[in-house]
Amino acid sequence: AKRKRIEAAVAKYHAAFATRRLGDMVDPGKHRAFLVAADAGAGKVAGTDLYDCTSSFAASVIHAGLLKDGESGVIEVQKNLVRQDRKFIGSPRHGINSTNYSGYARGCSLRLLERIPEN
Repeated sequence: AKRKRIEAAVAKYHAAFATRRLGDMVDPGKHRAFLVAADAGAGKVAGTDLYDCTSSFAASVIHAGLLKDGESGVIEVQKNLVRQDRKFIGSPRHGINSTNYSGYARGCSLRLLERIPEN
């Protein structure tokens, strides 16, 4: 049953499978939908609300409050067009401690398109 829900959501949003990092497979200034399984142990997250595009995709969706650890869903990633000197401010949220990061980078923002229920 869950497989059918996943297939339907992927088809509905033309979603790709999530990459390891937020900004992979998203062109600057564009957005793209991904099927992701949230994983609190997947890696480091830098920023809050606007994330460094090299942050872990599976952990960032938890930090952003879009999915809980172990949940699956379709998430839209928006990548900033312009690379610029940025300060990403870390914070503790939903069991994930994101870090501060300053550097010449693009930011990525996240939006939940659909949560895929277990049952």
